[in-house]
Amino acid sequence: MTLRQAIIFVLIIFSFSRCQETEADFKSFTYDRNKDLFETLAKNLDPDENYTYWAFMRSTHGIGNATILHEEGDISQRKLLNLRFELKGFFNWGHHADMYYYILAVRNDNVHKIQTKESLINFLDTIDTTEEAFLIARIHQFLIDPSLSEGNSFRKIKDGYELLVVGPDSYADGYTNFDLKRTQHLVTINTKGELSTRLIGTYCESDEDCICD
Repeated sequence: MTLRQAIIFVLIIFSFSRCQETEADFKSFTYDRNKDLFETLAKNLDPDENYTYWAFMRSTHGIGNATILHEEGDISQRKLLNLRFELKGFFNWGHHADMYYYILAVRNDNVHKIQTKESLINFLDTIDTTEEAFLIARIHQFLIDPSLSEGNSFRKIKDGYELLVVGPDSYADGYTNFDLKRTQHLVTINTKGELSTRLIGTYCESDEDCICD
């Protein structure tokens, strides 16, 4: 192989890997973009309290009953839940904040509502799964890039997780900037759910560069 051929080969590999992983020790977090992201995250939550049943809920404005995105435990205890629409959650979403996310958990036949960031941290107790780390980042307004690893990657560290995610500044103007500019933030989340962030920079700035399927 000539030097020129070797250089071309390296460039091809680099171009392909851009859509895969940012660094060797970071891994891309993939999810089904046709589903609610919180449905994916809810499937690997690990609450340390001894709840006999819990359900991850989404209330949508204009719909009478809330939707159960995921549930764990004794399904027969679902009958204890009030599934009517709620106007409070640890995360709100939508053009007019018309979707509310929260958790209903059963212990000793009593239903506990987890509807604030603080109560969510208490529910999880220790952040010890990748999904829990991304959930904490999401409720603090960070996005998970569906296309590029620069905005959807993670690595386990000694006292928690480090995430490469999209900053809120990428969609501050009515979400219109997301396909034109995405800023990368390093978000560190320790096992207590405490979050610190550092802006790294802009990693794509056009609709062509920001889409990588």
